[in-house]
Amino acid sequence: MEALQGAILRVKLRHLEKWTECRRNIAQTYNELLAGSDVVLPTEVPGARHVYHLYTIRAQERDGLQAALQDQGIQTGVHYSNPAHLQPA
Repeated sequence: MEALQGAILRVKLRHLEKWTECRRNIAQTYNELLAGSDVVLPTEVPGARHVYHLYTIRAQERDGLQAALQDQGIQTGVHYSNPAHLQPA
């Protein structure tokens, strides 16, 4: 790591807990709004704390859901179009 990167990260590190709690609060709102829907929501493992760098869901009709969200101005992304175990080595 270069000195400049280290200096920037040192400043950002002071805000990490606040940013994490903000993302966790937003994720809780998403969980409440999506409860009872047909999407599989992210879960937290006991003894660990999810930081919700990404709020990932699974849906049977992924492309249709993505299009509907796009129509509402909600950005989405497909990070793994194929499962890792089906990717070539």
